[in-house]
Amino acid sequence: MRNRLLQPLETRLGGSKRCLSLHIPKIYPSRPATKLKESYIHCASDIPFLSTTCGKLLDYRADTTGDTIGYVFSHQNLRKTYGELRKDANKLAHGLLSLGLQPGDRIGIWGPNSYEWIVSMFAAAKAGLILVSVNPAYKVHELEYCLNKVQMKAIVAAEGVGRLRYYPYFQQLFPDLDKSSNRNLSSKRVPHLKHVIMLTKTSESFPGTLAMDEVVNTASKEDRQRMEGIAKVVQPDDPFNIQFTSGTTGSPKGATLSHFNMINCAYFSGLRVGLGFHINSYLCPLPLYHVYACVGNLLTCTVLGKKVVFPSERFEAEAALKAIQDEQTEYINGIPMMFGEILNHPNFDQYDVSSIKGAGLGGSPCPPVLIRECIKKFNTPKIGCGYGQTECSLSSFASFADDSPHDLIETDGYPMHHTEAKLVDGQGNIVPLGTVGEIWTRNYGTMLGYWDEEEKTKEVRRSDRWLISGDLGVLSENGSLKIVGRVKDMIIRGGENVYPVEIENVLLTHPKVASVAVCGVPDRRMGEEICAWIRLKDQADGKTEDDTTKAETVERELKTFCLDKLAKYKTPKLFVFYKSPAEIPMTVTGKVQKHKLTDMSVERLQLERFDRAQSAST
Repeated sequence: MRNRLLQPLETRLGGSKRCLSLHIPKIYPSRPATKLKESYIHCASDIPFLSTTCGKLLDYRADTTGDTIGYVFSHQNLRKTYGELRKDANKLAHGLLSLGLQPGDRIGIWGPNSYEWIVSMFAAAKAGLILVSVNPAYKVHELEYCLNKVQMKAIVAAEGVGRLRYYPYFQQLFPDLDKSSNRNLSSKRVPHLKHVIMLTKTSESFPGTLAMDEVVNTASKEDRQRMEGIAKVVQPDDPFNIQFTSGTTGSPKGATLSHFNMINCAYFSGLRVGLGFHINSYLCPLPLYHVYACVGNLLTCTVLGKKVVFPSERFEAEAALKAIQDEQTEYINGIPMMFGEILNHPNFDQYDVSSIKGAGLGGSPCPPVLIRECIKKFNTPKIGCGYGQTECSLSSFASFADDSPHDLIETDGYPMHHTEAKLVDGQGNIVPLGTVGEIWTRNYGTMLGYWDEEEKTKEVRRSDRWLISGDLGVLSENGSLKIVGRVKDMIIRGGENVYPVEIENVLLTHPKVASVAVCGVPDRRMGEEICAWIRLKDQADGKTEDDTTKAETVERELKTFCLDKLAKYKTPKLFVFYKSPAEIPMTVTGKVQKHKLTDMSVERLQLERFDRAQSAST
């Protein structure tokens, strides 16, 4: 990652210039006829890649459809054209360069969804900077880790999100912040950070920082000329975005994505959904700091020239419903948790959602029962799933709009164009068709690597460019993928492999179950036993009648239900009933952090702690 972007600008002048050549197929690219013989597939395509940068992409869009509304931020009452975004991004880029930032420097963006967020993103692109997406919910120690990990030179920050205020965190990192020169900060804790830019008109309330408007106003003619020079030499394969993986284990790693990675993932994602064919607008309730929103919504709509609507600064089910009605959006992306809250919102029937023609679920496993409910309540069959990773910039699998009902409901899609995928065993050998294996992919979205983590990069991105996912799946004869869980989440009970997702999907069909998370817990006799965390529907609705919530009665009922639908060894032995979704540890995309859930189960149920090796040797 410490590549040519970090060289002095003058050594790169005169470099080759590649322009955007946008190719839109005349007809929707439907699923190829496929009949696999093994768990390997290649979705070949004659649709060419886009070879450009995010800065040039915005220029192209502003030059071709500049007066078209491309971005709506409902909570800010803002509607912006492509031309307006380019104008605002250029001004901020000039200001960032006036601070002395150099191409290749890292600049963070920290805050909830806002128009200023996307202005900052495209400004970074135009100034040749590397954008670091920071989770708005981070506390000071998490922020400090990110700042130091990638040696951020500047950070653009909102005032906060919800009750969380950011300025006090900066005061902890810079004890003399209110006495500092806001053009050159200094701190032993974060020695590389020199500028804090607040998303405000003035910095009077935040001494030691700069306001965004002040940064814009510091630009000179020379800064504008310098930006034009930078645009000529920034290349599609240069790093542009560092995404800290939320991760279900370990410390966050900085997945580094290039302009090429992000733009092509956005492009092929839009084509797969049918954006520009039968879909003309997106609703995005997802957080912009995550690739699902930034690449799969913002960039996708920018590439294809379609409107994207952000209903709220952070997810609110009713705000999403209102935005669908007000903006007549035609497609909605989100994680399963979001769809569950939207569909079950008490005011759902008060809103007109008839404009919705399709929806995409991703980020975490998609229960078929939820997809069926989406189809029913949105009154459209075009509800599908996708599968991807931050490390591959977005999706490596996604449903086609014209897939069969079975493939839309029961699978996680077909490989993206120009994508190879295979399922392998523990030795890296391709497993027989229909057999569970670890998912490996190879395509245009594979990250450049983890920032400053060469060894960890080698653990997941092989020298032959195969990306090791750590996820388990099954490929069907027609090329569809079904996710069955994480390698590390698989439960080994008495020598039998048990996949939590299978059990969760069964329990979610029970009429009393609102949500469920299944994990393994240590057991001296079996090695591991199965524990199910259950949230009942009457608890989710705020009801607490004793006759429906007595744990012993419901537990017996659920065990009987599982025994009727699953092999005995897959039936949970232990149950924990919880009331609030906040009790379950999750990543930002709604994936349950199973290692934490196991620890919580051991503590709550007062189980004996030991590892698999100990149990196997006794």
